Amino acid sequence: MGDSVYGSEGFYYGERSSFNPYNGNYVGYRLNQHGLGFPGSPQTANQVDETVKAIKQGVTAFEVTMLDANKSETIPKEHFKEMRQLMKISGVRPSMHAPIIDPSGFSKEGGYKDETRIDNERRMYGNIQKAYELDPKGNTPVVFHSTGVVPGADWRKNSDNKVEINQMPIVNRDTGIVTNVATSRLYNPLRPKSLENGGEKYTVEEKLDTANHSEWRKKIEELTTLNKHASDLIGYDNPAILAKYANQTIYPTEDGKYVAANPKNPSSCGIALNTAQERDAYQKIQQADVFIDSVQLNFNDAFEKAYQFGTDDQKKDLKKLAEQYSNNMNKIANNGPTISAPIEKQHVLNNAIEKLKLITAGKSPQVFVKAEDFALDKAAETFGNLAVKSYNEFKNNAPVIAIENMFQGMAFAKGEQMAELVEKSRQKFIDKMVDSKKMSKNEAKKIAEKQIGMTLDVGHLNLFKKTGFDDKDLENETKKMAPYVKHLHMTDNFGYEDTHLAPGMGNVPFKQILAKLEKEGRLDEMNKIIESGAFVAEFKKSPFPLTLAAMGSPIYGAKMESYWGDAQSSFGGYFSGYGTSNPSIHQSLYGSGFSTLPMEFGGKVAQNNSRFSGDSMS
Repeated sequence: MGDSVYGSEGFYYGERSSFNPYNGNYVGYRLNQHGLGFPGSPQTANQVDETVKAIKQGVTAFEVTMLDANKSETIPKEHFKEMRQLMKISGVRPSMHAPIIDPSGFSKEGGYKDETRIDNERRMYGNIQKAYELDPKGNTPVVFHSTGVVPGADWRKNSDNKVEINQMPIVNRDTGIVTNVATSRLYNPLRPKSLENGGEKYTVEEKLDTANHSEWRKKIEELTTLNKHASDLIGYDNPAILAKYANQTIYPTEDGKYVAANPKNPSSCGIALNTAQERDAYQKIQQADVFIDSVQLNFNDAFEKAYQFGTDDQKKDLKKLAEQYSNNMNKIANNGPTISAPIEKQHVLNNAIEKLKLITAGKSPQVFVKAEDFALDKAAETFGNLAVKSYNEFKNNAPVIAIENMFQGMAFAKGEQMAELVEKSRQKFIDKMVDSKKMSKNEAKKIAEKQIGMTLDVGHLNLFKKTGFDDKDLENETKKMAPYVKHLHMTDNFGYEDTHLAPGMGNVPFKQILAKLEKEGRLDEMNKIIESGAFVAEFKKSPFPLTLAAMGSPIYGAKMESYWGDAQSSFGGYFSGYGTSNPSIHQSLYGSGFSTLPMEFGGKVAQNNSRFSGDSMS
């Protein structure tokens, strides 16, 4: 029947027909009302009032919403108990959307700090404690954004329909500062043929390698330059000139001269530096010693970076280097501040620098890494810690940590990234519980799988369309996440902005996504929250009846006809007024009785206008 007009041609809504299978923006997948609900407005702290509004509309799930971290702190603790009672007596299942706080420890300014991650973890746990109050005997889902501020790779499909990354944020693990690298074409004089093809293409991974190589080369060049200055000041002749004083310390005298003595017995002064040549040589070596101290500090810093950001094999070689370097420097220190000490230190440093170069020649220390990889490690640590604290306090009734996927342009937008984040968070929980000897590995694994999962936001996923992805791609992304999904955010858009329309009003492939969740996950068990706040704000209508129609939800509990989509077109108006054939204004003018209807409808009220003008029923 398609989009043709069939059946009852109502005067106001004649294009709709209950015979049309797509009536009510039906998305092609029937979903009953169980677990279907919507969130409270994030613009108010009065979530009790939002709960009442939701219950009045007949929802079976409600999400207490506290997106603003500061506004969420204005909700009194008594309100959580009151919301619990309201939802309990009405059979509504609770969930909570926690404030947008970055779990990995990045700030809005784009930098990372350990202190920020720890502070954020504390605040996030406060929301878990509040969520527990909504259902102390259940496992209330608590939605945390996988990131609040961390940017992500620019995933897009090229002309060959292959997925590639055009731009990628990287983070300096030493400073926590985020920068971007992008694919580009460079003209390489060593490859003349590339000049004719628009240059040689450098991928973001190659740019990342270049950034690490450049950073390390700069560090080595600084170290080598300082060491060369020290060598130049020591010179070739000066050690020979002072050779006879090699194991002694030089002390100044009151008359401006110098005398040599055994460093372990300074009172034995007696040998004087008689010649100007000796005194000049001594001053040069003293100046060199200042540079040598700087060389040593820079070497220690370079070694620290190499060990912290190097490979496992490099760390083994660096450990051997550290042992040799430490032994040699200790021997020099034990001999006291002799005239030869600076020369010996410079020799040890020179050998150590050369060995450091050899160890890192194959691969530069990875000071720069993908921002998403770095954030994943830190976020997993936070979520793992939250799960440990929650289980220790609430045991089997601990709230479920439901990590929400973000959209294209933010970290953790793709399915495999979310799967890895959940798996790594679970592993952090397992490791901590096993290490603390509180439970076995198998027991910890079962609890981790129950307590840590994800929230799939279908609207966020749909935003991949702006970079060339299609419905089949989104279905594949859903497949990767489906086993971890414990909570669902249902919203619609057209793939370019997260506009939060009611389901069925955009081009989100609900049929494919929901079918994949049913096959690969546990769709029936999870709350399905309609996130359509922007639609409500713009059109001043509830998204709930529209969603029931779009999802082809049955009117009765059993999965059978009739459906709410049919109700949108039937006379009588299930959702507002007196129906499409008898709007409220005509009801007030003519009443609902037979005798008060216009004569053209068989009633007794005469009028001078036609059906299609004036104040008739048209």
